[in-house]
Amino acid sequence: MDTKGNPGFLSDPTSDFIIREQYVIRDENGNPTETPVQVFERVAKHIASVEAEQDQEAYAKKFLNLHLSGDFCAGGRILAGAGTSHGNLLNCFTQGATEHQPDTFDGVMELAKKL
Repeated sequence: MDTKGNPGFLSDPTSDFIIREQYVIRDENGNPTETPVQVFERVAKHIASVEAEQDQEAYAKKFLNLHLSGDFCAGGRILAGAGTSHGNLLNCFTQGATEHQPDTFDGVMELAKKL
C-alpha cells in the first residue's frame, strides 16, 4: 500500500504519541515491532479480510487512506486488536445477571467482584 508523505492524523504530536504508546505492537522486551502507519495498515488489512478475496486490497487501501488522511480513526479496541493474536475488537462486554439490582450499592459491589 502506498503510504508516502506525512499522514494527516500522525502529523499531530498528541495523536502520534498515543498511537505509539497504546497501539503499536511490541515484542517481549517492549520494543516496537511496527510503526504507527503499520498499525493502520494492520487494521485496514484485518477489516478488509471479510470482503471477497479479489476486493480485499482495494477495501484495505480505502480504509487505510481514511486513517492516514485524518478523516477517520477506528476506536481503541479496533486499533489494539485487529490483526493481532488476541483479536479482541469489542469495546464493551455484557456481564451476567446480578442477584441485586445493578443500580444499587449491593448490585454495584456484586458486579465489581465479578469483574
